[in-house]
Amino acid sequence: ALHRLQAWRRPGYSCETYFGSAWYLFLRGMGPERPGSGVFHWQVPAELVLRVDACLARQERLVA
Repeated sequence: ALHRLQAWRRPGYSCETYFGSAWYLFLRGMGPERPGSGVFHWQVPAELVLRVDACLARQERLVA
C-alpha cells in the first residue's frame, strides 16, 4: 500500500530510491554484555515490492 501511495503521489517515484527499510528491536535480547544483539535490520528488496504490487494488481497469488 505504501508503495502504491508513493507512486501515485510522488512525481518521479522510484522504489529503489524512496522505499525504506525495517528495524526490529528485541528489548529482551539487548544488553551491555552483548553489544549489537537484539537488533535486526531488513532492507526490503525493490524486486520483492514490485512483484507483490504486480500480483496485487492482478489479484493473483505470489509464486516463487
